[in-house]
Amino acid sequence: MARTRRTAVRVAVGTDFGPRSAVWRIWTSGDEVYVSPRSLASTMKTSLHSSGLFRHAFTDEAKSAWIPDGDRAWFKWDEPAEFADGARLLLEIVVPTNDLTVPSTEPPAEDKTKIRLIDPAPPPSGQVASWAMPTRGTLWVVASHHAPSDPQARRIEEGRALSGDAPVPASAIHPRKYVWLHDPESRVSRCLDLAARGPASPTPPAADADE
Repeated sequence: MARTRRTAVRVAVGTDFGPRSAVWRIWTSGDEVYVSPRSLASTMKTSLHSSGLFRHAFTDEAKSAWIPDGDRAWFKWDEPAEFADGARLLLEIVVPTNDLTVPSTEPPAEDKTKIRLIDPAPPPSGQVASWAMPTRGTLWVVASHHAPSDPQARRIEEGRALSGDAPVPASAIHPRKYVWLHDPESRVSRCLDLAARGPASPTPPAADADE
């Protein structure tokens, strides 16, 4: 039996020992692509299937706690159209810079070495990782930085409103909120990675010594 090829990358936005996003895991098994916040990987994942059917769903292990019967997926959509010859935007993960937060406990050094840290905006865009799929071409993981447009800013605020004021456990090491949105026109799904307790406030300017 042929062995299924597996490849993975862990990605976070922010600075070491400073404000950060969640750690996102992006992995493949054969021709299938999966994405999940690492802290939720045992509970839910996004599956970007080679069949062109994509979905956000609970894992087999978690489904009994949420949906005793029926489909594990809470949202399904079709593969988006190509934006260039042979290239499709499969999923966007949006991380507003003022939603970066500092974990209460740093992960072990061994775990940190496995994480690709992306500078928060405004540094330039860049490739994070890429690898060849058996029959689907190449999977590219790309980071881009730009000021949100008015529609994007509205989507972020709508996402904050949708996430509500659910209580955050005091024991949470790095509490985050995740909101999944979908653009039916482009057929691109977006994941918002937000601060659990609201966006960080700007640091006030230091007062002059003479005042």
